[in-house]
Amino acid sequence: MHRRFEFIEAIVRLLGAAYGLEKKDRPAGDDGAAAAERAAEDFSARLAALPADARDDPDDYRRERLYTEACCDAFSRHKKFWQEIHRIMSAIAMDAGRPAFNMDRWLEFTELAGMRTSETTLTEAVKAYVVSRTRFLDDTVFKFELLDFVSFLEAIARLVEMTPVPSKAALTELGVDQVSEFYERVAALKEAVDGDEDRRRLSRLLAEDADQALSEKLELMLPYMLQNLTISTNGAYRTKNTHAGCAEIKSEFECAPTPSTRTTG
Repeated sequence: MHRRFEFIEAIVRLLGAAYGLEKKDRPAGDDGAAAAERAAEDFSARLAALPADARDDPDDYRRERLYTEACCDAFSRHKKFWQEIHRIMSAIAMDAGRPAFNMDRWLEFTELAGMRTSETTLTEAVKAYVVSRTRFLDDTVFKFELLDFVSFLEAIARLVEMTPVPSKAALTELGVDQVSEFYERVAALKEAVDGDEDRRRLSRLLAEDADQALSEKLELMLPYMLQNLTISTNGAYRTKNTHAGCAEIKSEFECAPTPSTRTTG
């Protein structure tokens, strides 16, 4: 693993080799500065042409969207539950006695929480996991293969960010407070569609709000995920690992609809 100064040195050496900056037979008066500047400009242009995901700095998202008091409050309402589900799932297949919340556990969690639908793909679920685990330098044998508790919460937030979430205005229009109730009403409206006006109303209700804050999305979707977990586990997440025990999952909310009702069509 490179330290920061070694990483910079590696880039400089790469530029030197790629653009011929290490020539020893330069003309008199040519110190290579102009060639180095041209090489740096070309290299920067190549970096800018990379896909956005390759240039994304995970910390930008954390500073600008996630690490806010409102997001903290949204998670804190059910903090003990999230800690317990992370603990129990990490203990399912421990490695040398160490908890291991790996990709398999994460994908299982997204299924149980009703977050793997036609609207939230496997690719998006995997991306949320991969990006969230790049939170700190990990010198253990696991490298970046596992999610600690903080990274687990970040992965949830990133997945929610990728998921279409109804606005509070849409919930108010249908006279409901919870996302589960919203989807139930929408399902009923779809069955009763009669003409273009009804279709336009449905499209408006399901339209995403580009300015919706992450904290508002979490406030709406975390209870929904908890409801789905309650249903899919019958109120208790049980494992075959006797050391893992059982996580009691009890929602103070009414039961959510099955994930199949979450469609945009």
